[in-house]
Amino acid sequence: MPVTARTAKRHYKISPSVQRLLVRYPLLAIETEQDYARASDLLRELFGRDDLTADQQRYCTSLATLVEKYESDNDAPDFDRSLAPVQLLRHLMEANDMSVTELGKVVGTQALASMILAGSRRISLNNAKKLAKHFRLSVEAFI
Repeated sequence: MPVTARTAKRHYKISPSVQRLLVRYPLLAIETEQDYARASDLLRELFGRDDLTADQQRYCTSLATLVEKYESDNDAPDFDRSLAPVQLLRHLMEANDMSVTELGKVVGTQALASMILAGSRRISLNNAKKLAKHFRLSVEAFI
């Protein structure tokens, strides 16, 4: 028996709150920067809220999966493997107009950020993970 709108209603009822989310961004593959921006904005709006229903949480999980897929396919820039991790970090900071204070917020403290940039502290695995997430690169770029 083919699934139609009529038979689908018997299988699963989509709550009005999830219907409103689906209107804002349908759960379809993200193919353009515009779609990515819309989906990311909606996800940021919903992330961390403790008043979401179970169905809204499932919607957010599905949307996050679509966003992650788009990012992994389209948003991971290549990096020059001949650069030392600190050189790469400096380059990324310059390209993103990032200050040492802003870097400190990523790695934990401004003092630690300064020590890393000065070469008196190495980038730990934990900080490499934070930097990789922030700059959307692989962890290996920073170790």
